[in-house]
Amino acid sequence: MKRLQVKLLPTIMYVGLAILLACSTADKPAMEAAPEDQPSATYPGYGATDAPVEQPVRSPQPYGDPKAKQVIKEAEVSFQVNDFIGAYREILSLVGRCNGYISREDVINSPHQLKNVLLVRVPGIWFDTLMYNLPVGIDSVDYMRIKAQDETLHYYRTRAAMQSKTLMIDKFEKLLQKTTDMEKIREIEQQLQHLRQEKQQQQNTLSALDDRIAYSTAKIIFYQPIRYVALPPTFPEKAITAFRVSWNAILDVVVAIIYIWPLLLLLGLLTWRFKDLKAWIRKKPVVPIPEGTVKSVEG
Repeated sequence: MKRLQVKLLPTIMYVGLAILLACSTADKPAMEAAPEDQPSATYPGYGATDAPVEQPVRSPQPYGDPKAKQVIKEAEVSFQVNDFIGAYREILSLVGRCNGYISREDVINSPHQLKNVLLVRVPGIWFDTLMYNLPVGIDSVDYMRIKAQDETLHYYRTRAAMQSKTLMIDKFEKLLQKTTDMEKIREIEQQLQHLRQEKQQQQNTLSALDDRIAYSTAKIIFYQPIRYVALPPTFPEKAITAFRVSWNAILDVVVAIIYIWPLLLLLGLLTWRFKDLKAWIRKKPVVPIPEGTVKSVEG
């Protein structure tokens, strides 16, 4: 029996070793196949493609979220471009990609520059993207002003006051249905009218804040200088200019005469009276001196 155990012991050891080797060989492919199941972001270059990965856009926080910041963003930028039409197309494309729109546009064409003033409105979550990607085709920036105004406290105070007015209106309406006294009915109706007016004002304020918070405003001014070259005037233009100048000179003389007509009238009267006085002096008779009145002095 002991001899049988001694003979079987090496055989059992060999079998066990073979089983361990088989198990290790079976587990190795499974361990090597594990990285294939992992995404390419965890293993850069493994199964990756050249297609760009679209970054998720942060969605706006839900309306009424007490943790949401209510911020009004506004900006104004002015810059010079070297291609007016190209810059205009790029700005329109950028505004479209930011899900915005142009609420106002003013084109000013002067002899020295071509200018465009755009009032752009984009969703608040796209405002930073618009301002970051705006310097496209810009020659030089004159100025850029960005303002963020936090209206969180004002917003939620107004909303809480409106909700309070709504509850009070409901209570007064229920009380009005139960009241039969005419005097109390008139008082309740006056209170209801006052509360409804205040609620409407607060609702208008909230609507205006919602619009300015949901859509940020950017004023974009861009222009392109134009080299102004004055052409020499033609002969008809010179003739028309000369006729205009001479006619204006005649009008100026007439106006000057109208201004000094009292002085001319006074000079005319003085001249006329002076001539009459001189003629009267010449026509005045000479009185003869009688003889004997003049004594001669002799000696």
